[in-house]
Amino acid sequence: TLPDADDCSAFDRIFVVSRLDIERYETTGTASSALRDWPVGLGAPAVDSNGDAIAVTSQEQTLDLEAGERPLLYGSQTAFWVMNDLGGDRSSILAPPLGIEVQAIAFSVVGEELLGASESTFYRYTIVNRSPNSIEDMHVGFFADVDLGDATDDYIGTDVDRGMVYV
Repeated sequence: TLPDADDCSAFDRIFVVSRLDIERYETTGTASSALRDWPVGLGAPAVDSNGDAIAVTSQEQTLDLEAGERPLLYGSQTAFWVMNDLGGDRSSILAPPLGIEVQAIAFSVVGEELLGASESTFYRYTIVNRSPNSIEDMHVGFFADVDLGDATDDYIGTDVDRGMVYV
Protein backbone atom coordinates (compact mmCIF):
# COMPACT_ATOMS: atom_id res chain seq x y z
CA THR A 1 0.00 0.00 0.00
CA LEU A 2 1.01 3.61 -0.44
CA PRO A 3 2.41 5.37 2.62
CA ASP A 4 0.64 8.41 4.04
CA ALA A 5 1.95 11.41 2.03
CA ASP A 6 1.39 13.66 5.06
CA ASP A 7 3.51 11.52 7.38
CA CYS A 8 6.58 9.93 5.84
CA SER A 9 8.45 9.90 9.16
CA ALA A 10 9.01 6.12 8.93
CA PHE A 11 11.10 6.84 5.83
CA ASP A 12 13.14 9.76 7.22
CA ARG A 13 16.10 7.74 8.42
CA ILE A 14 19.11 5.90 7.07
CA PHE A 15 19.79 2.77 9.12
CA VAL A 16 23.48 1.79 9.32
CA VAL A 17 24.61 -1.46 10.94
CA SER A 18 28.09 -2.96 11.01
CA ARG A 19 29.47 -6.35 11.96
CA LEU A 20 30.85 -4.63 15.09
CA ASP A 21 27.29 -3.62 16.11
CA ILE A 22 26.21 -7.25 15.93
CA GLU A 23 29.30 -8.50 17.76
CA ARG A 24 28.74 -5.89 20.50
CA TYR A 25 25.13 -6.99 20.92
CA GLU A 26 26.07 -10.66 21.06
CA THR A 27 28.76 -10.10 23.71
CA THR A 28 27.14 -7.37 25.85
CA GLY A 29 23.42 -7.45 25.01
CA THR A 30 23.56 -3.75 24.12
CA ALA A 31 22.04 -2.93 20.73
CA SER A 32 22.73 0.21 18.72
CA SER A 33 19.60 2.14 17.74
CA ALA A 34 19.98 1.08 14.09
CA LEU A 35 20.24 -2.59 15.09
CA ARG A 36 17.30 -2.35 17.48
CA ASP A 37 15.17 -0.44 14.95
CA TRP A 38 16.26 -2.31 11.77
CA PRO A 39 13.14 -1.75 9.59
CA VAL A 40 12.22 -5.26 8.46
CA GLY A 41 8.70 -3.99 7.73
CA LEU A 42 10.04 -1.42 5.26
CA GLY A 43 12.00 -4.08 3.35
CA ALA A 44 15.35 -4.11 5.16
CA PRO A 45 16.90 -7.55 4.62
CA ALA A 46 16.96 -9.74 7.72
CA VAL A 47 17.29 -13.40 8.68
CA ASP A 48 16.09 -15.54 11.55
CA SER A 49 18.30 -17.66 13.80
CA ASN A 50 18.43 -20.37 11.09
CA GLY A 51 19.59 -17.91 8.42
CA ASP A 52 16.22 -17.90 6.63
CA ALA A 53 14.68 -14.67 5.36
CA ILE A 54 12.19 -13.13 7.77
CA ALA A 55 8.61 -12.82 6.53
CA VAL A 56 7.22 -9.29 6.79
CA THR A 57 4.05 -9.08 8.88
CA SER A 58 3.63 -5.31 9.26
CA GLN A 59 5.22 -2.04 8.14
CA GLU A 60 6.35 -1.37 11.73
CA GLN A 61 8.14 -4.74 12.08
CA THR A 62 11.67 -4.67 13.51
CA LEU A 63 14.07 -7.42 14.54
CA ASP A 64 13.42 -9.77 17.43
CA LEU A 65 17.04 -9.77 18.58
CA GLU A 66 16.41 -12.10 21.51
CA ALA A 67 15.00 -14.72 19.10
CA GLY A 68 18.22 -14.56 17.06
CA GLU A 69 16.99 -12.36 14.21
CA ARG A 70 19.75 -10.29 12.60
CA PRO A 71 20.11 -7.86 9.70
CA LEU A 72 21.40 -9.46 6.53
CA LEU A 73 24.71 -7.65 6.18
CA TYR A 74 26.69 -7.34 3.01
CA GLY A 75 30.35 -6.51 3.51
CA SER A 76 31.62 -4.78 6.64
CA GLN A 77 28.81 -2.28 7.04
CA THR A 78 25.33 -2.03 5.52
CA ALA A 79 23.04 0.99 5.21
CA PHE A 80 19.34 0.76 4.35
CA TRP A 81 16.82 3.46 3.50
CA VAL A 82 13.60 3.92 1.56
CA MET A 83 12.74 6.71 -0.87
CA ASN A 84 9.36 7.38 -2.44
CA ASP A 85 7.77 10.07 -4.57
CA LEU A 86 4.82 10.82 -2.29
CA GLY A 87 5.90 12.98 0.62
CA GLY A 88 7.29 16.44 0.96
CA ASP A 89 6.32 19.70 -0.67
CA ARG A 90 4.99 18.90 -4.13
CA SER A 91 3.71 22.41 -4.90
CA SER A 92 6.30 22.97 -7.64
CA ILE A 93 5.75 19.56 -9.26
CA LEU A 94 3.07 19.49 -11.93
CA ALA A 95 2.66 15.73 -12.34
CA PRO A 96 1.00 13.57 -9.69
CA PRO A 97 3.21 11.05 -7.85
CA LEU A 98 3.65 7.66 -9.49
CA GLY A 99 3.63 5.74 -6.19
CA ILE A 100 7.15 4.42 -6.73
CA GLU A 101 9.25 3.25 -3.80
CA VAL A 102 13.00 2.62 -3.93
CA GLN A 103 14.51 0.43 -1.24
CA ALA A 104 18.23 1.20 -1.15
CA ILE A 105 21.05 -0.83 0.34
CA ALA A 106 24.59 0.52 0.42
CA PHE A 107 27.43 -1.57 1.72
CA SER A 108 31.17 -1.38 1.96
CA VAL A 109 33.86 -3.98 1.62
CA VAL A 110 37.16 -3.11 3.26
CA GLY A 111 40.39 -5.05 3.04
CA GLU A 112 39.45 -7.32 0.14
CA GLU A 113 41.04 -6.73 -3.25
CA LEU A 114 38.35 -6.04 -5.84
CA LEU A 115 39.02 -4.49 -9.23
CA GLY A 116 42.34 -3.15 -7.97
CA ALA A 117 40.95 -1.46 -4.85
CA SER A 118 40.94 -2.58 -1.21
CA GLU A 119 37.93 -0.43 -0.29
CA SER A 120 34.72 -0.62 -2.30
CA THR A 121 31.16 0.62 -1.89
CA PHE A 122 28.17 -1.03 -3.52
CA TYR A 123 24.55 0.03 -3.95
CA ARG A 124 21.57 -2.26 -4.49
CA TYR A 125 18.18 -0.81 -5.39
CA THR A 126 14.80 -2.52 -5.37
CA ILE A 127 12.05 -0.56 -7.13
CA VAL A 128 8.51 -1.26 -5.97
CA ASN A 129 5.31 0.02 -7.58
CA ARG A 130 3.08 0.83 -4.58
CA SER A 131 0.30 2.30 -6.71
CA PRO A 132 -2.66 0.41 -8.18
CA ASN A 133 -1.56 1.48 -11.68
CA SER A 134 0.59 -0.50 -14.08
CA ILE A 135 3.81 1.15 -15.22
CA GLU A 136 5.15 0.02 -18.58
CA ASP A 137 8.29 0.90 -20.50
CA MET A 138 9.95 2.49 -17.47
CA HIS A 139 13.57 3.56 -17.81
CA VAL A 140 15.75 4.00 -14.74
CA GLY A 141 19.02 5.87 -14.70
CA PHE A 142 21.73 6.28 -12.13
CA PHE A 143 23.76 9.45 -11.88
CA ALA A 144 26.94 9.85 -9.89
CA ASP A 145 29.42 12.70 -9.82
CA VAL A 146 32.16 10.80 -8.08
CA ASP A 147 35.08 13.24 -8.40
CA LEU A 148 37.66 10.58 -7.69
CA GLY A 149 40.82 12.66 -7.37
CA ASP A 150 39.45 15.69 -9.19
CA ALA A 151 36.84 16.38 -11.86
CA THR A 152 39.21 15.81 -14.80
CA ASP A 153 40.13 12.15 -14.13
CA ASP A 154 36.79 10.44 -13.48
CA TYR A 155 36.70 7.27 -15.54
CA ILE A 156 33.65 5.02 -15.24
CA GLY A 157 33.24 1.52 -16.65
CA THR A 158 30.77 -1.32 -16.61
CA ASP A 159 31.27 -4.98 -15.80
CA VAL A 160 28.17 -6.43 -17.48
CA ASP A 161 28.81 -9.99 -16.27
CA ARG A 162 28.83 -8.87 -12.63
CA GLY A 163 26.06 -6.29 -13.15
CA MET A 164 28.04 -3.36 -11.80
CA VAL A 165 29.53 -0.01 -12.68
CA TYR A 166 32.94 1.04 -11.36
CA VAL A 167 35.02 4.21 -11.08
